[in-house]
Amino acid sequence: MSHPYPRDDIAIDDNCFKEGSAILKVWINAEGKVDRIDVVSSTLTAHCEALGTQAFSQAHFVPGVKEGNLAVNSLWFVEIGGTTYPSQ
Repeated sequence: MSHPYPRDDIAIDDNCFKEGSAILKVWINAEGKVDRIDVVSSTLTAHCEALGTQAFSQAHFVPGVKEGNLAVNSLWFVEIGGTTYPSQ
């Protein structure tokens, strides 16, 4: 099985990520769109969490694939705390 990954870089341009981080659970459907995001844990302010979840909710992903070419719904855990999350 291959795991999902962003089609493009996900940039979060804000200084509030320098002093904290959050773990997000990103629910990605078989079309590569984000269906839901849960904040698993966070030391960020509510404003910074919102910036991070907004950036990931607008991202488009290459979906996870199993059995060679069958796109599937996936979960992706990511820690936000930097400024750019590169595509592959």
